[in-house]
Parts: sequence; structure tokens; C-alpha cells
Amino acid sequence: MRTKKIMIFGLIIILISLPTSIDNFVDAKQTESFPKTRILSIAPSYLQPGDLVCCEIWDFWTKIGGHDVNPDKDDYFDHIAIYMGKGRISAKGEFIPNEIFGIDYVIEATYLPFPRVRYTPLLLLQIYSKLYYAKVTDANESIRNGAIEFAQSRLGDKYQHFWYAEGVSWHANSNPDDPNDINSDKWYCAELVWAAYYNQGIDLDPTFPDDHNQNGIDDFDEDLGYLRFVSPRNIYYSDNVTRYDS
Repeated sequence: MRTKKIMIFGLIIILISLPTSIDNFVDAKQTESFPKTRILSIAPSYLQPGDLVCCEIWDFWTKIGGHDVNPDKDDYFDHIAIYMGKGRISAKGEFIPNEIFGIDYVIEATYLPFPRVRYTPLLLLQIYSKLYYAKVTDANESIRNGAIEFAQSRLGDKYQHFWYAEGVSWHANSNPDDPNDINSDKWYCAELVWAAYYNQGIDLDPTFPDDHNQNGIDDFDEDLGYLRFVSPRNIYYSDNVTRYDS
């Protein structure tokens, strides 16, 4: 089993590293109440740069140790990213838009295979998860581009793993230079997406501070104030988000 896992994750690393273009395969199909993609499909035609991509891990991966936030619910989501559009990654690590020969990319904070903020082919997310798409309702092109630019400014930043110290756990902070937060320049997936739009004046988790307490953890810290916890599900079902479900 250990050898099998190593081979599978080795394949994932290879796929992540591919900078070349991949031809269009199958148009995304809409099933039930959500537009879910087939494994070898490209992004649906309605998706725009700056839109949101939520991931629910396939059952296959959970059987070999894949992380599943809530295996009993299909809409709880294990991950979230920002869609970049079609393009390629240059030798300098820059995203170069290319609608004709490019492949679909997202920008994400992830812990696999290296814990950092990075560009990732959308195809990889499709391989390990069901995808659910949404857009930020009041975000025009300028705001969407601003959110992308914020996320790009964090490229290479470390992933914020689960952290528990003095009552603080996965605190979301929109300021990467906060002197009072030792993790302000580290990001978990939902935090990066939320901060990218929060810095454009749109709060994707506006119920704060009503739901900032999580699992009984103290919700107030002397240095950070009220702790904010954002999640892919909170963002996807936010009042400020429109889901592509019709």
C-alpha cells in the first residue's frame, strides 16, 4: 500500500510540474444542482479569471489517505482556489495568458506537494476532486483582476498548517504584514481567497464575527482581537457569491 501511495503522489507531482499545453477534451456537463466537471474536461465556457473553484475530494483518494474535511457531505468542500484563465507558466514562474494554446490554471494555497502558494493546472484539481464553480457577485473585471494580483503577490508564501497556540487556530488575516500575527505571511486555501477579495473591498464571509468561534476554541486573542475562521464552504455559500448552479 505504501508503494502504491508513493506512485500515485509521484504522478500528481509530475502533473503539477507540466508547463505545456493540453488540448481541450470534454465540455463541462451540469448534473443535479451543481455544474460538476468530468475528469478530463476543461473549464466551463462561462468561467472567468477571478472566479472561484471549490473542490470536494473524490472517494477514491480518501481510501488511500486523501484529506476529506467531511466525508458525509458532498458540499462541505476540502479546498478552494481562484481561477486564473488559460495560459502557461514561464521559465521565471510567471503566468502568461494564452487563450489559444494555454491550459486552465488556478492560483491556490496548498500543502501538496510543496506547502506554499502556487499556480496549479485545473486538470490536477479535476483528477482528485469534484469541482464546483462560483463567482463573486459584485466583482467587475477590475475587482477580479485586483484579487488575482493580490494572490499573485503572495506566490511562494508558505502554507499555513493547522496551528494551535494560545487559543489561535487557522486565524484568517487579510494583512500579510501584520506585526502582531506570526502567521500573517502564511496562508491556508480559504484564507488566501478571502483575503484576495477582502483587499478589494468585498467580504466573502460577512457573517463574522457571529461565527468566529470554532470547536470551542477561545475566539478572542489579546494581540489579534476576534479570531476569524473562513472555510471553502463559508465562501461558496456567502451572500456575496453567486453559484453557477443554473
